[in-house]
Amino acid sequence: MVALQIKIIDAYEKAAVNGKHLKLNDAYGQLATYYLSVDKIKEAEVAARKQDPSKVVFLVFLYTIQGKCKEAETVLAQIDDKKAAKTQCLKWADVYCFQKIISENTRNKTNKWLENVPLVSLKN
Repeated sequence: MVALQIKIIDAYEKAAVNGKHLKLNDAYGQLATYYLSVDKIKEAEVAARKQDPSKVVFLVFLYTIQGKCKEAETVLAQIDDKKAAKTQCLKWADVYCFQKIISENTRNKTNKWLENVPLVSLKN
């Protein structure tokens, strides 16, 4: 339990940008950020899935940075506010690129996919 708390605190510190903390859904989101920063995508995915099922936007982000478009679409289809989800994913992509957690190339691919995702409700 203590080790888990330390990882969450580390993740929270890694998510700080200019004195402001990136707000993820909850502690599991922070833990997912930590795993993502140390390139353990599978563990980050598991942590993201433990969040409130109605707030799995971070999971969409994880799938998009991995290039798993079908999986990202499946999760995105279950989210009510798709525009807000898209906006949040774009923000995470920018912040994580700035923090050097993901590459600029990954960010650009993620942004392009999010702009062109074939879910009609995103283009409204």
